[in-house]
Amino acid sequence: MSSPGTTANRGQTTAQGLYNDVRGTASAIDRGDWLSAGMGATNVAMDIINLGGDPLGSISSAGFGWLIGHIKFLREPFDALLGDANSIMTSAQGFIRSAEQLVNSAQQYRDASRRETASWTGAAGDAYRTTGETQATNLDSMSQVCQGISGALAGAGKALAEVRKMVMDLINQACNRIIMIIIEALAAAWGSFGASIAKGIAQSVMTAVQSAQKCLMKIQKLIQTLQKILQLVQKVMQLVKAVKQLMNTVGNIASGNQTAQITGSNLNYGGNVSAGTSPQGAAPDITRQNFDGGPNYRYDGFTGNTQSAQAQPGNTQLAQGQPVTRPPAVTSQNGWPINPPLQTTTIPGTNVRISVARGPAGDILIHVLTRFNQGVEPLDAATTGGYNPRTIGNTGVWSNHASGTAVDANWGAHPQGRAGTFSTAQIEELRRILYDVQVVRWGGDFRNAAVDEMHFEIHGTPDEVQRAADRVRAIELTP
Repeated sequence: MSSPGTTANRGQTTAQGLYNDVRGTASAIDRGDWLSAGMGATNVAMDIINLGGDPLGSISSAGFGWLIGHIKFLREPFDALLGDANSIMTSAQGFIRSAEQLVNSAQQYRDASRRETASWTGAAGDAYRTTGETQATNLDSMSQVCQGISGALAGAGKALAEVRKMVMDLINQACNRIIMIIIEALAAAWGSFGASIAKGIAQSVMTAVQSAQKCLMKIQKLIQTLQKILQLVQKVMQLVKAVKQLMNTVGNIASGNQTAQITGSNLNYGGNVSAGTSPQGAAPDITRQNFDGGPNYRYDGFTGNTQSAQAQPGNTQLAQGQPVTRPPAVTSQNGWPINPPLQTTTIPGTNVRISVARGPAGDILIHVLTRFNQGVEPLDAATTGGYNPRTIGNTGVWSNHASGTAVDANWGAHPQGRAGTFSTAQIEELRRILYDVQVVRWGGDFRNAAVDEMHFEIHGTPDEVQRAADRVRAIELTP
């Protein structure tokens, strides 16, 4: 049984790791790592989001209102980007206030813990103070979450304002050009018997079409930027789940309802959210090309940097008379042991790093992902993952991800519950891969569970898997 000090120290290490990860993500939002190329060069006032009116009014004012019916589609991007800047900034400021309150609460928690235990000595006193610091750190993490969400809201608002300003400028330029075209057409009408007017209308429409295409490109960049912001927010919210789980675990230990070792296996947290992150405080490597936070990150659970993860099953110790608070089984759904020794590998030809069980089962899954990337579709590092010490929903059954015998490929493009996300040609290639390995089951074939086309899992005995691994090696050696 672990001593109180050991459990408390592990809790503080995990809490500090979570705090660093949340802070790193919030900093990435503040730095603008989500910006798409060509954006962020100007500082546009947010009020432009509220600006109404008729963007084609200058044409009517010039006396050419009869032309509006031919180019009225130019209004659509302007109207589509109309918003409420006050609501955006009010929401962002509200999260900032919450962040400040959480920081104050964390400091009060620290002060009270130290003050009330000043006369306590020994391991129990040290453990209590460490546990108090853990909960204060968790509150700091929640504060960073609020700051991150506030930054995301403000960033989205600024991106919207910038794109709306670009669209307005494009429309204004098009209107000015159209006015000149019509003036020239009218001036030449007497000598062309009106043919110049018809030509001017055609030129005006073409000018409007070209401007609308440019507006569409700006809007597409806005959508890409908002998608990046959303992924960062989703990452923050996943970390919130881990922080909440840690707070609940520490709270149960402190209240006597549970005695447990705090490890990655019962917290769904491995201490690293991305490559380059450590509990000692190094910031995540979140760049415009790698804003996802790491190839093993999943929104339904935390995988982290599992290369050295050696958490052993059965390390939850219970206070006498207390019910079991975690699944008692030590194998995953497919019968393989949970929390095995792991191998972390970069899939050939990609920047995707995947953690799976060390040995034949992991080798087969790496082979499947390699061929998936080569013949089905390119793997996305942000939406591909493997080992994940979690259960299947609230069933109490360990997921096959917990035994490192399952992987998910491009879950953004192939979400759980949706069928038909692959083309016929892609499915044919998947069938060839599955036929060659024999011991992998595809989530697209699930019948007694929700279809899960991103999912591939080991389905066989160790002997069957070993024989399959031998076949896979033969395939890989074939020229």
